Amino acid sequence: KDDEQKEEQNRTKFEILAPLVEQMRTLIRYKDKAVQVFVSHMQSLIQMEGRGESGSLSKITHMIRLFDILAVMDCLKNIKSSIVNDCAAYRRIYSQVYPNSGQNDDTNTLIMFMANQNAIIGHLKQETHSLNGYDIVFQHMINQSAEVLDAGLVLTPREKYTNLRAILFGIYVMDGDANGLNVFKNKKFKLERFMKHIKRYPVLPVFGDMFIDCAVVLSRCTHWEASMAELWLPLTEKEAIRACYLYSVKQHMYLIRLHHDTFVSEFFCKMSQIKALSAEEQQNLTLEYLREISVLIWGGLLYITEWTCQLIEQSAWFYKNPASPSGTATQTPG
Repeated sequence: KDDEQKEEQNRTKFEILAPLVEQMRTLIRYKDKAVQVFVSHMQSLIQMEGRGESGSLSKITHMIRLFDILAVMDCLKNIKSSIVNDCAAYRRIYSQVYPNSGQNDDTNTLIMFMANQNAIIGHLKQETHSLNGYDIVFQHMINQSAEVLDAGLVLTPREKYTNLRAILFGIYVMDGDANGLNVFKNKKFKLERFMKHIKRYPVLPVFGDMFIDCAVVLSRCTHWEASMAELWLPLTEKEAIRACYLYSVKQHMYLIRLHHDTFVSEFFCKMSQIKALSAEEQQNLTLEYLREISVLIWGGLLYITEWTCQLIEQSAWFYKNPASPSGTATQTPG
């Protein structure tokens, strides 16, 4: 009777864990397909460079988005350490429920994948480094991300963090092994334009309460040296205070209220003017007047993005610097 109860318990546990394990198999298949697509597009861009043609900005944008998806997936996988234990439990139960099956080989692969930190980005790095000229494509990608951020061409928080993460992980993936490319001494592009973004955002939000510590990612680069940290990260007391200030919503409340009140006033006046027009006049608005309305609405959307990002970034900062047992936050912004 005890054996029957134990067998029934194992089958129940197996039924609970089986869908989770299948999700992990699906994740691996998706990862393999995504890396394959990324490498395929990289090959086509390298060939275009060889012919002296410039790559499509649209294609590079889509590659940046796919690259960011893989980076975020890696971060989510790394944080879920309990999945490794679930896989190990599944393997033990499976061997008892199906003792003559060869399923363990597949489960071992899953465990190795889940236990290996940066398995997804590491796979992408390995595949892209096999291509001659991979660094050229990554240069285009992180340069385009920097240009988008510098020009303020991000309309949503997702776009902003996608480009910031693309710069950070792009530098990591570009850096070669001990005998390969040293991204920090590459004279083909200016590192200063990337340093300022990472120094401004040393903590990046990922998903929910998860964040990325830029210092940790940079330290994984083969050619990273401790002496470089002061160029990339806010290490001095003055820089640390400024970083706290910039992540603080409290310190920006005056400008937030000012911009909000100014925009609401202008928007209300403009809408009142339009409502006062007759139907015929509304149909014959000049292009210049429509342009003014478009610029006003665009500005309002940018304000919403800015305020939303401020809240998301402050949350990420507090997740990185939580309150101490005494109740005071370490490196409290504001």
